[in-house]
Amino acid sequence: VLLNLLGGHEISLNTKLIQQFRNHICSANEITSRICGIFDFVLCGFNWDSLNRTLTPIIVGHASQGASTKQIHHYAQLHRNLYFRRFDHGPIRNRIRYQSLSPPSYNLSQTQCRVVLHHGAKDWLASGSDVTNLQDRLPNCIESRKVKLESFTHFDFVISKDVRSLVYNRVIDLVVKT
Repeated sequence: VLLNLLGGHEISLNTKLIQQFRNHICSANEITSRICGIFDFVLCGFNWDSLNRTLTPIIVGHASQGASTKQIHHYAQLHRNLYFRRFDHGPIRNRIRYQSLSPPSYNLSQTQCRVVLHHGAKDWLASGSDVTNLQDRLPNCIESRKVKLESFTHFDFVISKDVRSLVYNRVIDLVVKT
């Protein structure tokens, strides 16, 4: 029962238990909203000054749909090994799946579409060095830019009150031009 309440093999902010918690606690008042924001901060980074507070009930209602435990495990492998490659099942299963003891890397040099990269200075999930590494490996990266707000986090791409002027307008300009 507890495993089902927590999402089983899925890490999700939309399990029954977490949704009940968010609905009853996070939306109650400014203090509880800030407490719940701490959880979001731990996951994605959070910038109180740029938060569009009128969106809090909508954010709570449409929180992340979650991820499988295998997906989180794969992210951990990528972070630990510093290679952008397929899931590592271990030497025996890798040999069966990939005909190799280790998983093959994704060949980013074969990327054909044009790519624009945006990142924030306080984005824990996309560090500046990671973005530079990715940019160097993409043959058609036409632009890579750090958002011009030093406190910009991963979460701010979705919830910042300033995201339109900081990111979205540039994206629209690039889409229109290309």
